[in-house]
Amino acid sequence: MSSSNSSEPPSSSIPQIENIYASIIIFGLSFSGCIFNVLAGIVVLRNPILKNAFGALCFSHTIANFGVLFVFCLWVTPTTIIQYKYTELTFGKILGQINILFWNACCYSHLVISLNRFLTISMPTKVNTLFNYRNTCLIIGFVWSMAFGHIIPYFWRDTCYVAYDPVSWTWVFAVSPCGDVITTYTDYYIRQIFRIKGM
Repeated sequence: MSSSNSSEPPSSSIPQIENIYASIIIFGLSFSGCIFNVLAGIVVLRNPILKNAFGALCFSHTIANFGVLFVFCLWVTPTTIIQYKYTELTFGKILGQINILFWNACCYSHLVISLNRFLTISMPTKVNTLFNYRNTCLIIGFVWSMAFGHIIPYFWRDTCYVAYDPVSWTWVFAVSPCGDVITTYTDYYIRQIFRIKGM
């Protein structure tokens, strides 16, 4: 019996070790990111220098960052370590939808913060008029509305969803016409536009 145990290939335990390592890395990064974003939010709220449009935009961005990291901390980490097979059930799809909401809010927040910094440098005398309290609130509302617009199709969870796959350590879209459209247009092409604008 001991000879049969010794003849088993040791590679059968490698995937579990890799899952443990991946979970440790995911948890370490997402948990520390959550803490740093909470600290950043506190600094933005308490620092009188940041009582302006830039501070408000940063605070909105901090909330979006925290949301993404929170999903990774409390959903991606445990499902990766235990290799939970039912992540495509309703709860996993809802968390995927929430993650996409926060992720898109992060992307649009980056874009708006970049615009704010560009205008601050190029038009320092007009930036306070352009980014007054009312306009800043409208811009933040627009950012979150756009992010919410991206997740509307995910309310049809049977045919249109994104869910975490702990085996491949990736987020997977529904294999359906809706999933194809979202993967191609709202995920791939929009990311490419953000990359080009970031250059």
